[in-house]
Amino acid sequence: SAAKPAVAAPPKIPNLNAGNYHALVIGNQRYDKLQRLNTPEADVADIAPLLRDRYGFKVKVLLNATRYEMLTELNRLRDTLTERDNLLIYYAGHGELDRVNGTANWLPIDAEPTSNANWISSSNLTEIFNAMAAKHIIAINTDPAAPMFQIADYRIVGEAAEVVPMIIKALRERSAEPG
Repeated sequence: SAAKPAVAAPPKIPNLNAGNYHALVIGNQRYDKLQRLNTPEADVADIAPLLRDRYGFKVKVLLNATRYEMLTELNRLRDTLTERDNLLIYYAGHGELDRVNGTANWLPIDAEPTSNANWISSSNLTEIFNAMAAKHIIAINTDPAAPMFQIADYRIVGEAAEVVPMIIKALRERSAEPG
């Protein structure tokens, strides 16, 4: 019988004392009361396997998530991540800048255009992220006013598939530094 070809294991992040890698990947496309978006589901379908299979992240995907679902997952991460963990957050969906209060907001699929009751404000995100013990919080968003940029260790404006390799390189370099 013919020998079966060996299947190569997916590349992993080298052990440079960098800790564990986690990713929360959110794609909100099908809104109840806001205009539907075209690409968040496809964006998530591209980035989640890349993070998991190529870079060894433990990935949690939320598709078309409500405010409750998003905050529940953020609170779970807050409660479980340690100082040995790195967290990458990718959000694709509607956002809203409140110019009066100077706050940016994520808009879950149950958000309403005339009421901020189901919006997730940058101050709300800041409280959650500040309580996390994660070594690094990495934020990727195409919107430079994204709320998570206010507290992330790494802030990257761009498409996730293009910037993830740069993030991995930066984490490796930072983890290899003494101290």
